[in-house]
Amino acid sequence: MKAFTVTDVKSFMNGLLQGDLFSSWELRQAELGLACRITLQGTANRDYFPEREAEYLQWPEIQPKIKGLIQGGHTPSFMHLTLAYPREQFPEGNQDWIDAFLLNLSYEKKVLTLITGVAANTFSMNRDPERLWDAFIPKYFSKRAIMLSEDEG
Repeated sequence: MKAFTVTDVKSFMNGLLQGDLFSSWELRQAELGLACRITLQGTANRDYFPEREAEYLQWPEIQPKIKGLIQGGHTPSFMHLTLAYPREQFPEGNQDWIDAFLLNLSYEKKVLTLITGVAANTFSMNRDPERLWDAFIPKYFSKRAIMLSEDEG
């Protein structure tokens, strides 16, 4: 697990809310501090989507709704998102015991922090997938002209 600070918050937020920065990612959870606290679970509602096979909503499915909630001239007092990268697109660390490669976004007091994480189905002493994921994230954003600084700690 590593923490990174986004150096250009405006570019990142533009890619998050209007662009395709996370076009293949799933939303696991979102929490927004607006006029009231809004919490969204990324789990697909089977009653609403009876034919759906995927367990979680893709970011592009929920992106316009979150953007709509945020618009209105007020910057959220906070925003926390948990997104999951598609396992099949990260073969270097893809193991049967891994459930998800996660990225937690935390925006508070005009600072945007990204924290990596790996959710496992079972305990393993193998930390290689975590190290690979931690190294992947700065490369992923660098290719998209988003610069990160690694937090010490």
